Amino acid sequence: MRYLLCVLDSRTGSAEAAEMAAIDARGDDVSLRDGPAFDTAECTSGFWIIEAPGPMEAVGIAQAASRSCNRRVEMRPFLPPSPTPQ
Repeated sequence: MRYLLCVLDSRTGSAEAAEMAAIDARGDDVSLRDGPAFDTAECTSGFWIIEAPGPMEAVGIAQAASRSCNRRVEMRPFLPPSPTPQ
């Protein structure tokens, strides 16, 4: 199973709100907004997509990732692609 690990950062200057944009192109209209999608003190400054047999193994990888980059890491199952409409 694939998992998404996001590096959460609030202190290095590598994820500043001025560098971000929130884009929503799910419908006919495209929404573009300067800044992050959510108003929060932490931003995603990096990510990994990992392959692990299950959630416990993924947590072990996430712990190593957190130690490696000295940041908090958020883990989520990586969603499979949506079917393409016909």
